[in-house]
Amino acid sequence: MKKIIMKFLLMAVIFAVGIPLASANAFSPSFSLNRSIQQPMLTDEILATKEFNESKAVYLSDKYGENYLELFARNAQSSKNAQKIESLFPVDKDGERIYPGFVGGLYINDEDNLVVQIVENAVPNVKTSEYSLYNDVLSVDKEATIEYVKYSYAELNAVNDAIVEPFLQNKVPSSVGAFYVDVINNRIVVELLNYTEEEIAKFKNTVIDSPFITFTKGVETISTLNAGAPNTVGGSVGYRARKTSGGQGFVTHGHGLSVNNIITGIGVVRNKNFGGNIDASWVDTNGYTATPTNNWQVYPPYITPTGSLSTVVKTSFVVGERVGRVAMASGHRTGQILNANWSGQVRECSTCSLVNFTRQVFTDVYQIPGDSGGIVYYTIPPLPPFPEGHLTAGIGVFENANRMIFTRADLVNATFGLSRY
Repeated sequence: MKKIIMKFLLMAVIFAVGIPLASANAFSPSFSLNRSIQQPMLTDEILATKEFNESKAVYLSDKYGENYLELFARNAQSSKNAQKIESLFPVDKDGERIYPGFVGGLYINDEDNLVVQIVENAVPNVKTSEYSLYNDVLSVDKEATIEYVKYSYAELNAVNDAIVEPFLQNKVPSSVGAFYVDVINNRIVVELLNYTEEEIAKFKNTVIDSPFITFTKGVETISTLNAGAPNTVGGSVGYRARKTSGGQGFVTHGHGLSVNNIITGIGVVRNKNFGGNIDASWVDTNGYTATPTNNWQVYPPYITPTGSLSTVVKTSFVVGERVGRVAMASGHRTGQILNANWSGQVRECSTCSLVNFTRQVFTDVYQIPGDSGGIVYYTIPPLPPFPEGHLTAGIGVFENANRMIFTRADLVNATFGLSRY
Protein backbone atom coordinates (compact mmCIF):
# COMPACT_ATOMS: atom_id res chain seq x y z
CA MET A 1 0.00 0.00 0.00
CA LYS A 2 1.37 3.39 -0.88
CA LYS A 3 1.89 6.00 1.75
CA ILE A 4 -1.30 7.87 2.47
CA ILE A 5 -0.49 11.52 2.83
CA MET A 6 -3.27 13.51 4.41
CA LYS A 7 -3.69 16.66 2.38
CA PHE A 8 -3.95 20.08 3.92
CA LEU A 9 -7.56 20.47 2.89
CA LEU A 10 -8.83 17.66 5.08
CA MET A 11 -7.65 19.48 8.18
CA ALA A 12 -9.07 22.48 9.93
CA VAL A 13 -9.69 25.70 8.07
CA ILE A 14 -8.24 27.92 10.78
CA PHE A 15 -7.33 31.56 10.93
CA ALA A 16 -6.33 32.85 14.36
CA VAL A 17 -7.93 30.34 16.71
CA GLY A 18 -5.92 28.29 19.18
CA ILE A 19 -7.02 24.71 19.89
CA PRO A 20 -4.62 22.61 22.00
CA LEU A 21 -4.14 18.98 21.07
CA ALA A 22 -2.58 16.78 23.75
CA SER A 23 0.09 14.89 21.89
CA ALA A 24 3.70 15.25 20.93
CA ASN A 25 2.53 14.80 17.34
CA ALA A 26 -0.20 17.46 17.62
CA PHE A 27 -0.31 20.41 15.27
CA SER A 28 0.69 23.84 16.46
CA PRO A 29 -2.12 25.16 18.72
CA SER A 30 -2.69 28.13 16.43
CA PHE A 31 -1.84 28.79 12.82
CA SER A 32 -3.16 30.55 9.73
CA LEU A 33 -4.05 29.34 6.27
CA ASN A 34 -1.07 30.98 4.61
CA ARG A 35 1.36 28.93 6.63
CA SER A 36 2.81 25.64 5.49
CA ILE A 37 2.02 22.89 8.02
CA GLN A 38 3.85 19.60 8.22
CA GLN A 39 1.25 16.84 8.41
CA PRO A 40 1.81 13.42 9.94
CA MET A 41 1.64 10.54 7.47
CA LEU A 42 -0.35 7.36 7.94
CA THR A 43 2.13 4.96 6.36
CA ASP A 44 2.30 1.18 6.00
CA GLU A 45 4.81 1.20 8.83
CA ILE A 46 2.47 3.07 11.21
CA LEU A 47 -0.52 0.91 10.27
CA ALA A 48 1.50 -2.20 11.05
CA THR A 49 2.81 -1.03 14.41
CA LYS A 50 1.65 -2.60 17.62
CA GLU A 51 1.05 0.88 19.06
CA PHE A 52 -1.36 1.88 16.28
CA ASN A 53 -3.45 -1.27 16.45
CA GLU A 54 -3.52 -1.30 20.22
CA SER A 55 -4.54 2.34 20.24
CA LYS A 56 -7.42 1.68 17.82
CA ALA A 57 -8.55 -1.42 19.70
CA VAL A 58 -8.43 0.32 23.09
CA TYR A 59 -10.42 3.28 21.76
CA LEU A 60 -13.15 1.09 20.29
CA SER A 61 -13.27 -1.28 23.27
CA ASP A 62 -13.51 1.57 25.75
CA LYS A 63 -16.33 3.25 23.85
CA TYR A 64 -18.37 0.24 22.76
CA GLY A 65 -17.15 -2.78 24.74
CA GLU A 66 -15.00 -5.73 23.78
CA ASN A 67 -17.66 -7.06 21.40
CA TYR A 68 -17.61 -3.86 19.33
CA LEU A 69 -17.10 -5.75 16.05
CA GLU A 70 -20.31 -7.67 16.58
CA LEU A 71 -22.21 -4.50 17.58
CA PHE A 72 -21.00 -2.54 14.56
CA ALA A 73 -21.90 -5.36 12.18
CA ARG A 74 -25.34 -5.74 13.74
CA ASN A 75 -25.98 -1.98 13.57
CA ALA A 76 -24.95 -1.90 9.91
CA GLN A 77 -27.30 -4.77 9.07
CA SER A 78 -30.16 -3.12 10.96
CA SER A 79 -29.55 0.11 9.06
CA LYS A 80 -29.58 -1.79 5.77
CA ASN A 81 -32.88 -3.47 6.67
CA ALA A 82 -34.44 -0.15 7.70
CA GLN A 83 -33.54 1.29 4.31
CA LYS A 84 -35.04 -1.78 2.61
CA ILE A 85 -38.30 -1.17 4.46
CA GLU A 86 -38.30 2.52 3.56
CA SER A 87 -37.74 1.61 -0.09
CA LEU A 88 -41.16 -0.06 -0.03
CA PHE A 89 -42.82 3.32 0.53
CA PRO A 90 -43.50 6.03 -2.07
CA VAL A 91 -41.78 9.43 -1.91
CA ASP A 92 -43.23 12.94 -1.81
CA LYS A 93 -42.18 15.95 -3.92
CA ASP A 94 -39.21 16.58 -1.61
CA GLY A 95 -37.99 13.00 -1.92
CA GLU A 96 -39.09 12.09 1.62
CA ARG A 97 -40.66 8.69 2.23
CA ILE A 98 -44.42 8.56 2.84
CA TYR A 99 -44.97 6.06 5.63
CA PRO A 100 -48.19 3.99 5.59
CA GLY A 101 -50.67 4.52 8.42
CA PHE A 102 -49.81 1.26 10.18
CA VAL A 103 -46.12 2.16 10.71
CA GLY A 104 -45.20 4.15 13.80
CA GLY A 105 -41.52 4.46 12.94
CA LEU A 106 -38.19 2.69 12.56
CA TYR A 107 -35.15 2.93 14.79
CA ILE A 108 -32.14 0.95 15.98
CA ASN A 109 -32.14 0.21 19.71
CA ASP A 110 -29.32 0.07 22.26
CA GLU A 111 -28.62 -3.55 21.33
CA ASP A 112 -28.17 -2.45 17.68
CA ASN A 113 -31.30 -4.33 16.59
CA LEU A 114 -33.92 -2.86 14.30
CA VAL A 115 -37.23 -1.90 15.90
CA VAL A 116 -40.33 -1.71 13.70
CA GLN A 117 -43.16 0.19 15.32
CA ILE A 118 -46.69 -0.86 14.39
CA VAL A 119 -49.81 1.17 15.15
CA GLU A 120 -51.90 -1.52 16.82
CA ASN A 121 -55.33 -0.22 15.83
CA ALA A 122 -54.20 0.36 12.22
CA VAL A 123 -53.02 -3.14 11.27
CA PRO A 124 -54.52 -3.76 7.81
CA ASN A 125 -57.30 -6.27 7.37
CA VAL A 126 -56.25 -9.37 5.45
CA LYS A 127 -58.77 -8.51 2.76
CA THR A 128 -57.27 -5.11 1.96
CA SER A 129 -54.60 -4.30 -0.61
CA GLU A 130 -52.46 -2.70 2.12
CA TYR A 131 -52.11 -6.05 3.89
CA SER A 132 -49.49 -7.24 1.39
CA LEU A 133 -47.41 -4.13 2.14
CA TYR A 134 -47.79 -4.87 5.85
CA ASN A 135 -46.45 -8.39 5.29
CA ASP A 136 -43.61 -7.07 3.14
CA VAL A 137 -42.56 -4.69 5.92
CA LEU A 138 -42.51 -7.45 8.53
CA SER A 139 -40.69 -9.90 6.28
CA VAL A 140 -37.61 -7.70 5.65
CA ASP A 141 -36.02 -8.42 9.01
CA LYS A 142 -37.25 -11.54 10.78
CA GLU A 143 -35.11 -10.66 13.81
CA ALA A 144 -36.53 -7.16 14.19
CA THR A 145 -38.35 -6.22 17.39
CA ILE A 146 -42.02 -5.39 16.80
CA GLU A 147 -43.18 -2.56 19.04
CA TYR A 148 -46.82 -1.47 19.20
CA VAL A 149 -47.45 2.27 19.46
CA LYS A 150 -50.38 4.69 19.44
CA TYR A 151 -49.49 7.14 16.69
CA SER A 152 -48.34 6.59 13.11
CA TYR A 153 -45.20 8.23 11.80
CA ALA A 154 -47.35 9.93 9.16
CA GLU A 155 -49.48 11.53 11.91
CA LEU A 156 -46.44 12.63 13.87
CA ASN A 157 -44.80 14.04 10.76
CA ALA A 158 -47.97 15.97 9.89
CA VAL A 159 -47.91 17.66 13.31
CA ASN A 160 -44.20 18.36 12.93
CA ASP A 161 -44.85 19.95 9.52
CA ALA A 162 -47.61 22.05 11.08
CA ILE A 163 -44.95 23.54 13.37
CA VAL A 164 -42.33 23.97 10.64
CA GLU A 165 -44.34 26.46 8.57
CA PRO A 166 -44.98 29.05 11.33
CA PHE A 167 -41.48 28.35 12.68
CA LEU A 168 -39.86 29.38 9.39
CA GLN A 169 -42.08 32.49 9.38
CA ASN A 170 -40.98 33.37 12.93
CA LYS A 171 -44.54 32.95 14.19
CA VAL A 172 -43.75 30.61 17.06
CA PRO A 173 -42.88 31.79 20.60
CA SER A 174 -39.23 32.87 20.84
CA SER A 175 -38.67 30.38 23.67
CA VAL A 176 -38.96 27.46 21.22
CA GLY A 177 -35.38 26.25 20.95
CA ALA A 178 -36.02 23.10 18.92
CA PHE A 179 -38.64 20.53 17.95
CA TYR A 180 -38.56 17.12 16.33
CA VAL A 181 -40.25 13.75 15.93
CA ASP A 182 -39.13 11.52 18.82
CA VAL A 183 -39.48 8.18 17.05
CA ILE A 184 -38.47 6.07 20.04
CA ASN A 185 -41.10 7.57 22.35
CA ASN A 186 -43.70 8.04 19.60
CA ARG A 187 -44.12 11.75 20.29
CA ILE A 188 -43.33 15.23 19.03
CA VAL A 189 -40.91 16.97 21.37
CA VAL A 190 -40.91 20.76 21.66
CA GLU A 191 -37.93 22.12 23.62
CA LEU A 192 -38.55 25.43 25.36
CA LEU A 193 -35.58 27.54 26.43
CA ASN A 194 -37.91 29.25 28.91
CA TYR A 195 -39.77 26.23 30.25
CA THR A 196 -42.85 27.58 32.04
CA GLU A 197 -46.56 26.85 32.02
CA GLU A 198 -47.08 30.28 30.46
CA GLU A 199 -44.79 29.46 27.52
CA ILE A 200 -46.46 26.08 27.03
CA ALA A 201 -49.87 27.75 26.95
CA LYS A 202 -48.57 30.39 24.52
CA PHE A 203 -47.35 27.67 22.15
CA LYS A 204 -50.64 25.80 22.30
CA ASN A 205 -52.64 28.95 21.67
CA THR A 206 -50.52 30.40 18.86
CA VAL A 207 -49.12 27.34 17.06
CA ILE A 208 -50.87 24.02 17.73
CA ASP A 209 -52.40 22.15 20.65
CA SER A 210 -51.91 18.44 20.05
CA PRO A 211 -51.84 15.37 22.32
CA PHE A 212 -48.87 14.21 20.21
CA ILE A 213 -46.64 16.94 21.71
CA THR A 214 -44.44 16.71 24.80
CA PHE A 215 -42.75 19.84 26.14
CA THR A 216 -39.27 19.72 27.67
CA LYS A 217 -36.59 22.11 28.90
CA GLY A 218 -34.28 23.00 26.02
CA VAL A 219 -30.62 23.99 25.73
CA GLU A 220 -29.54 26.73 23.33
CA THR A 221 -27.85 25.37 20.22
CA ILE A 222 -24.81 27.28 19.01
CA SER A 223 -22.55 27.36 15.98
CA THR A 224 -19.37 25.55 16.95
CA LEU A 225 -17.23 28.43 15.78
CA ASN A 226 -14.53 30.07 17.87
CA ALA A 227 -15.13 33.79 18.30
CA GLY A 228 -12.40 35.98 16.88
CA ALA A 229 -11.65 39.35 15.34
CA PRO A 230 -13.60 40.47 12.24
CA ASN A 231 -12.99 38.25 9.21
CA THR A 232 -11.49 35.42 11.26
CA VAL A 233 -13.03 31.98 11.48
CA GLY A 234 -12.16 28.59 12.93
CA GLY A 235 -13.47 25.34 11.57
CA SER A 236 -12.80 22.19 9.57
CA VAL A 237 -12.98 21.05 5.97
CA GLY A 238 -15.88 18.79 5.06
CA TYR A 239 -15.81 16.97 1.73
CA ARG A 240 -14.57 17.43 -1.81
CA ALA A 241 -17.22 18.69 -4.24
CA ARG A 242 -17.39 20.57 -7.50
CA LYS A 243 -19.97 22.35 -9.57
CA THR A 244 -21.87 19.96 -11.81
CA SER A 245 -20.25 21.66 -14.79
CA GLY A 246 -16.74 20.92 -13.48
CA GLY A 247 -13.95 22.53 -11.50
CA GLN A 248 -12.82 21.65 -8.00
CA GLY A 249 -13.48 22.71 -4.43
CA PHE A 250 -14.78 21.61 -1.06
CA VAL A 251 -17.70 22.07 1.31
CA THR A 252 -17.34 23.46 4.82
CA HIS A 253 -19.55 25.29 7.34
CA GLY A 254 -21.43 28.42 6.30
CA HIS A 255 -21.49 30.39 9.55
CA GLY A 256 -18.71 32.94 9.83
CA LEU A 257 -18.06 32.98 6.07
CA SER A 258 -19.37 35.25 3.30
CA VAL A 259 -19.62 34.89 -0.46
CA ASN A 260 -16.43 36.16 -2.19
CA ASN A 261 -14.31 35.70 0.95
CA ILE A 262 -10.79 34.90 -0.25
CA ILE A 263 -9.08 32.25 1.86
CA THR A 264 -5.40 32.90 1.28
CA GLY A 265 -3.73 30.07 -0.61
CA ILE A 266 -6.89 27.96 -0.57
CA GLY A 267 -9.71 29.42 -2.64
CA VAL A 268 -12.76 31.67 -2.82
CA VAL A 269 -16.13 31.20 -1.13
CA ARG A 270 -18.63 31.01 -3.99
CA ASN A 271 -21.71 29.81 -2.11
CA LYS A 272 -22.83 30.29 1.46
CA ASN A 273 -26.09 29.43 3.23
CA PHE A 274 -27.01 29.84 6.88
CA GLY A 275 -30.63 28.97 7.54
CA GLY A 276 -33.37 26.65 6.37
CA ASN A 277 -32.02 23.20 5.49
CA ILE A 278 -28.30 23.93 5.53
CA ASP A 279 -25.39 25.68 7.18
CA ALA A 280 -22.67 25.33 4.58
CA SER A 281 -20.45 27.06 2.08
CA TRP A 282 -18.62 25.92 -1.02
CA VAL A 283 -15.02 27.02 -1.55
CA ASP A 284 -13.77 27.13 -5.15
CA THR A 285 -10.10 26.07 -5.25
CA ASN A 286 -9.59 26.53 -9.01
CA GLY A 287 -6.42 28.51 -9.66
CA TYR A 288 -5.03 27.81 -6.20
CA THR A 289 -2.36 25.33 -5.19
CA ALA A 290 -4.55 23.63 -2.58
CA THR A 291 -5.88 20.28 -3.78
CA PRO A 292 -8.95 18.74 -2.12
CA THR A 293 -8.76 14.97 -1.60
CA ASN A 294 -10.92 12.12 -0.30
CA ASN A 295 -8.26 11.07 2.20
CA TRP A 296 -8.61 11.53 5.95
CA GLN A 297 -6.79 14.13 7.98
CA VAL A 298 -4.67 12.42 10.63
CA TYR A 299 -5.11 13.40 14.26
CA PRO A 300 -3.08 11.96 17.13
CA PRO A 301 -3.28 9.22 18.26
CA TYR A 302 -4.15 8.27 14.66
CA ILE A 303 -7.65 7.04 15.44
CA THR A 304 -8.98 7.55 11.93
CA PRO A 305 -10.92 5.43 9.45
CA THR A 306 -8.92 3.39 6.95
CA GLY A 307 -9.51 3.64 3.24
CA SER A 308 -10.95 6.84 1.81
CA LEU A 309 -14.18 8.80 1.88
CA SER A 310 -16.68 7.44 -0.64
CA THR A 311 -18.10 9.79 -3.26
CA VAL A 312 -21.49 8.14 -2.68
CA VAL A 313 -23.76 10.45 -0.67
CA LYS A 314 -26.09 9.06 1.97
CA THR A 315 -29.68 10.25 1.48
CA SER A 316 -31.66 8.65 4.33
CA PHE A 317 -31.02 8.51 8.05
CA VAL A 318 -32.38 6.26 10.80
CA VAL A 319 -32.33 6.91 14.54
CA GLY A 320 -29.66 4.68 16.09
CA GLU A 321 -27.34 4.51 13.06
CA ARG A 322 -23.66 4.83 13.88
CA VAL A 323 -21.81 7.73 12.26
CA GLY A 324 -18.32 9.20 12.55
CA ARG A 325 -16.86 12.65 12.24
CA VAL A 326 -13.32 13.91 11.62
CA ALA A 327 -12.56 17.52 12.54
CA MET A 328 -9.67 19.58 13.81
CA ALA A 329 -10.69 20.41 17.38
CA SER A 330 -11.66 17.00 18.77
CA GLY A 331 -10.32 14.72 16.04
CA HIS A 332 -12.12 11.52 15.06
CA ARG A 333 -15.29 10.86 17.05
CA THR A 334 -18.07 8.33 16.63
CA GLY A 335 -21.60 8.01 17.94
CA GLN A 336 -25.22 7.46 16.99
CA ILE A 337 -28.05 9.42 15.42
CA LEU A 338 -30.51 10.62 18.06
CA ASN A 339 -32.91 12.41 15.73
CA ALA A 340 -33.03 12.31 11.95
CA ASN A 341 -35.15 15.44 11.38
CA TRP A 342 -34.28 18.18 13.88
CA SER A 343 -35.54 21.76 13.70
CA GLY A 344 -34.25 24.57 15.89
CA GLN A 345 -32.89 28.07 16.29
CA VAL A 346 -29.17 28.87 16.04
CA ARG A 347 -27.08 32.06 16.28
CA GLU A 348 -24.32 32.70 13.74
CA CYS A 349 -22.48 34.74 16.36
CA SER A 350 -22.99 35.69 20.01
CA THR A 351 -24.63 38.99 19.07
CA CYS A 352 -26.47 37.74 15.95
CA SER A 353 -30.19 37.12 15.73
CA LEU A 354 -31.53 33.60 15.96
CA VAL A 355 -31.90 31.81 12.63
CA ASN A 356 -34.31 28.94 11.96
CA PHE A 357 -33.10 25.55 10.75
CA THR A 358 -34.95 22.41 9.69
CA ARG A 359 -34.04 18.89 8.50
CA GLN A 360 -30.80 18.73 10.49
CA VAL A 361 -29.51 15.45 11.98
CA PHE A 362 -28.93 15.36 15.75
CA THR A 363 -26.33 12.95 17.17
CA ASP A 364 -24.48 12.12 20.37
CA VAL A 365 -21.12 12.58 18.63
CA TYR A 366 -18.84 14.83 20.70
CA GLN A 367 -18.50 18.33 19.24
CA ILE A 368 -16.63 21.44 20.41
CA PRO A 369 -15.75 24.84 18.91
CA GLY A 370 -13.49 24.39 15.91
CA ASP A 371 -15.17 21.19 14.74
CA SER A 372 -17.56 23.11 12.47
CA GLY A 373 -17.56 21.83 8.91
CA GLY A 374 -15.87 18.54 9.75
CA ILE A 375 -16.78 15.58 7.57
CA VAL A 376 -19.53 13.29 8.85
CA TYR A 377 -19.50 9.82 7.36
CA TYR A 378 -21.50 6.62 7.51
CA THR A 379 -19.65 3.32 7.27
CA ILE A 380 -20.71 1.13 4.38
CA PRO A 381 -21.82 -2.37 5.49
CA PRO A 382 -20.42 -4.88 5.94
CA LEU A 383 -17.81 -4.19 8.60
CA PRO A 384 -15.53 -4.78 10.59
CA PRO A 385 -14.96 -2.04 11.71
CA PHE A 386 -13.59 0.41 9.13
CA PRO A 387 -13.99 -0.94 5.59
CA GLU A 388 -12.48 0.54 2.47
CA GLY A 389 -15.21 3.09 1.98
CA HIS A 390 -17.46 5.42 3.91
CA LEU A 391 -20.56 7.19 2.61
CA THR A 392 -20.51 10.99 2.67
CA ALA A 393 -23.22 11.94 5.19
CA GLY A 394 -22.69 15.65 5.77
CA ILE A 395 -20.77 18.19 7.81
CA GLY A 396 -20.93 18.82 11.54
CA VAL A 397 -22.03 22.41 12.12
CA PHE A 398 -23.71 22.92 15.51
CA GLU A 399 -23.37 21.67 19.05
CA ASN A 400 -26.02 21.24 21.71
CA ALA A 401 -24.50 20.35 25.10
CA ASN A 402 -21.46 19.01 23.16
CA ARG A 403 -23.66 16.83 20.94
CA MET A 404 -23.12 17.30 17.22
CA ILE A 405 -25.83 18.38 14.81
CA PHE A 406 -24.95 17.96 11.14
CA THR A 407 -26.15 19.36 7.85
CA ARG A 408 -26.90 16.71 5.22
CA ALA A 409 -24.59 16.53 2.20
CA ASP A 410 -27.42 15.67 -0.18
CA LEU A 411 -29.23 18.91 0.72
CA VAL A 412 -26.04 20.97 0.40
CA ASN A 413 -25.24 19.52 -3.01
CA ALA A 414 -28.76 20.08 -4.29
CA THR A 415 -28.82 23.69 -3.07
CA PHE A 416 -25.41 24.66 -4.44
CA GLY A 417 -25.48 22.51 -7.57
CA LEU A 418 -22.58 20.34 -6.47
CA SER A 419 -21.47 16.79 -7.04
CA ARG A 420 -18.92 14.60 -5.25
CA TYR A 421 -15.80 13.54 -7.12
